[in-house]
Formats: sequence, structure tokens, C-alpha cells
Amino acid sequence: MADQVYDLGNARSSGDSDWMSFTVFEVGILLSGIAAVGAVVSAIMGLIGVSTLILGAAATVSAGVAMLTEGGAHAAGVVSRRRPSGPGIQAAGDGRREMEMVGGFGLQALTGLAAIVMGIFSIMGYNPSILLSVSALVMGAGLIATGISLVRRNAGGPKPSRTQGPRTGTLSLSQSNGALELIIGIAAGVFGILGLATGYPLTFALVAILAIGAAVFFNGTSMATKLFGVGD
Repeated sequence: MADQVYDLGNARSSGDSDWMSFTVFEVGILLSGIAAVGAVVSAIMGLIGVSTLILGAAATVSAGVAMLTEGGAHAAGVVSRRRPSGPGIQAAGDGRREMEMVGGFGLQALTGLAAIVMGIFSIMGYNPSILLSVSALVMGAGLIATGISLVRRNAGGPKPSRTQGPRTGTLSLSQSNGALELIIGIAAGVFGILGLATGYPLTFALVAILAIGAAVFFNGTSMATKLFGVGD
């Protein structure tokens, strides 16, 4: 999702500070993918009726961890990109749009943290039906913020310089991931509201969490493909 943050082809050969930032970014992406798989599996199990409350709360915690690690990794990457550095990091570009991206990713991380807290309270038995629906609504808002910031950044971001060379596929990948997070965020918000307004809060919440986990996993997988050169 954030291949616009790093020059993925050159970051590994840059200086120690750039390599450290890139490693943190890799770890965050991998952790978010693992947590997203846990959220998807737990949500599916809950939807088929296996310990629905417990697995629904577990899915919420896993989705929150995925949101937190993904948003934190991308926000840290954008901030790192803005400081003067070696050839592995691209130029800062439009400062206002970069800060919008930091805000979007930071909000995603905060909503993930809030979902973790609500999932833990749900496991403890504090109004799980309500808390899971609210968690879905909150995480949906985080995905909407991230999607908007990505789409806006890529719609008007700086073009690569001649020294950077071509970036074939980079813009389309980040745009598609931003659009996906925007769509899934809106859907999750709608399902969260429906869960609060109808008599089926757990079902709507689990469907929303399933969609959120799938979106984060898809974005993490596409980024891992870029990071590790799969298919190059």
C-alpha cells in the first residue's frame, strides 16, 4: 500500500539509518499480515457459530493489531522519508500531502488500538455485542482516513525525477490499495451501524471485521510482493 514511501529497489543498499527504517517497515507489514489472517479465520469461525462471542472478540483484537501495526509502519515510513537521507529514500515531495498521509496512517493505528481495547473488554464480558459493532465502526473510520489520504496523495503527488528512473506499477498499486481501504472502510462503517441498529449485532460486526482483515491482508501481501521481489 505504501510503495510510494520507499524506493523498494534501492533501500536495501542504502546507509545504516535508512536500512533500519526499512527493516521496521518490513516487520510492521509482516506482523499486520499475520494478525489479519488471525482476524479473518476467527471471524469466519464465529460466523459459522463456533464460540461466536469469544471468537468475535478475538477477531476484533487481531484486526486491531493488524490496523495498529500497518498504520504505525506506514506512518513511520513517511516520517522517515521526510528527513534528508541516502538514495534508498525518495525525496519528500509535497509536504502537505505527506502530512495528510501521516495523519491518515496515524488515525488508522489509533483506531486499531481502540479496537484492541474494546476487544479485550468484550472478552471480559462487558457488552460484547455493542463493543464489537462499535469496533467495526471505528476501524472502518480508520480505513476511510487511510484510503482518502492515499488516493489524494497519488492523485496529486510529485512525479519521479529522471534520476529516480521509472516507477512502473507503483502508482497503480498504491492507488488500488487506497481505493480498496476506502471501500472496505465505508462498508465496515455501514455494517457497524447496522449492527447497532438491528437485532443482529454480532453477525454484522463479524462480517465487517472479516472484510477489514481481508483488506489489510491483501494490502500487506501486495506490499510483501514488492518488498521481496516476488515475481520480478
